[in-house]
Amino acid sequence: AALRSADGTALSRAHDEFRARSPRCSVVVCTRDRPEDLRRCLASLVVQDHPDFTVWVVDNAPANGSTKKVVESFAADMKIHYLEEERPGLSRARNRALKSSLGADEGVVAWLDDDEVADPSWLTELTRAFDGRPEVIAASGVVVPAELSTQAQLWFEQFGGHSKGRGF
Repeated sequence: AALRSADGTALSRAHDEFRARSPRCSVVVCTRDRPEDLRRCLASLVVQDHPDFTVWVVDNAPANGSTKKVVESFAADMKIHYLEEERPGLSRARNRALKSSLGADEGVVAWLDDDEVADPSWLTELTRAFDGRPEVIAASGVVVPAELSTQAQLWFEQFGGHSKGRGF
């Protein structure tokens, strides 16, 4: 759930204060033939509480037009652009985004994988990491599992996972 002033916490107050003056930014999602994952990811961007961002979807070596159709289906809900990179490879897709008209004046370029679901406060909090800190040029956030319902998922989190078994 998004952070709310009603929570009364220092975090929620800082979040709301920053959200009121958040810099414009871009979110880039690189994808390759995973339209349903992308749909879920983009749905999580529609509900972001950040006030001013544009989404750029880079379709990497697409097999068909399904990704473009997914992107077009979100055009009424947010500022979104479709880019195609014919050569396969995540680095090529990312570079395609950076070479596009992404906007040289964007304060932050945030990267999100197509199989991720962003918390509604994700983009505001990510961009807040840069606020008043000119020495910060990159930031990363916590990656938590969407579910822990199988033994394999539990083992992955316990013995490796994104937190390398350290928890929070």
